[in-house]
Amino acid sequence: SLSWARAGNLQNFSFSSVKPPAGTREKAVYLKQEEDVRRFQGEYAGHIIRSESVAGAWLQILHTILHFGKQSGTHYDDEQKEIMDLVAIVTAEDPYNFQIPEFLPQDSQHLKEYIPRVLGDIKGTNKNEYTYGSRMRSWPISRAVVISLWDPVRDLTIGGSPCVNHIWFRIVDNKLHMTVTIRSNDMFEGWPENAFSWRSFQEEVRKKVAGSLAAAGNSPLALGDLITVSQSAHLYDDCWERSEKILEKYYGKYVKQAQFQYDQRGNFVISIEDDEILVEHTGHSEETGKGQDVLGVYKGKTAEEVRDKIIRENIIGNAAHGVYLGKELQKAELAIKLGIHYNQDEALDFSELKSSPTIQKVLGK
Repeated sequence: SLSWARAGNLQNFSFSSVKPPAGTREKAVYLKQEEDVRRFQGEYAGHIIRSESVAGAWLQILHTILHFGKQSGTHYDDEQKEIMDLVAIVTAEDPYNFQIPEFLPQDSQHLKEYIPRVLGDIKGTNKNEYTYGSRMRSWPISRAVVISLWDPVRDLTIGGSPCVNHIWFRIVDNKLHMTVTIRSNDMFEGWPENAFSWRSFQEEVRKKVAGSLAAAGNSPLALGDLITVSQSAHLYDDCWERSEKILEKYYGKYVKQAQFQYDQRGNFVISIEDDEILVEHTGHSEETGKGQDVLGVYKGKTAEEVRDKIIRENIIGNAAHGVYLGKELQKAELAIKLGIHYNQDEALDFSELKSSPTIQKVLGK
């Protein structure tokens, strides 16, 4: 039952005058939900993500924005986490056999309906609706091999301005690479369908260019990287929890190998010479396509000295390679101090030191 009393002035009201309700009541306990107050620190602009597949890149995108995105309000009266100028590179997605795991926000049927809006000249259903295929064919702005989808006259007057603004092609080593610049990018719903559709478009362009090159007696043209530059890469707050759950379930499975991907800036061959650490920076031979060319040699008495020289040269391409290099340099320095043999990628052999009184004391024997 309830008990109540009318209070004319709360400042003068005596709450002891309110009679307790009759009967008994069960005690209700409301646990305060603990909020995750962690705030990762990192750069706001210029993150780079690389993956063979769209799905693998998308998971890394969610992870990066949730960790390092700057939280702010939007003109939709909600919150977002945003990275500026996020670069995502997809290297091996097959445009004839897309890999579409169950965790992606779009299924194969959705992509089957969406991709023709990029590949063909399909008009929108109203004056403010655009399709990329129509803009590139019936709304052209020619700048040589650059495609501009922004019309400074129409888009500033009738609205409906496109998110994808600029497409650029480049042939390098007989591969057609394509860069897509996206002004504003919803990375949860929008980016996957963007990536799949632009990969299909990239293949359409490759086929046409390859035919012309073949007719002129040139080498076959392969499909290169798809690079998206999302100038405002954001996740809206209604997707944060869904993103966390997807990452918890799938991130380790799909992104595990990406953490140990080959460093395209080269390898390091480490040895000891005249009581100094010797590091050779090697790369793939451009002429033969195999073997290794020595690009630089770095020497030092300590791991720290060699590390600093290599960092100045900016020749470490990913975090996993940097951690590996630090571990090997420290092993090499320890081997010099102890006077034992060092082999890269092998554990140090302390067996020859077992008879040393100093080592016996350290080991407690």
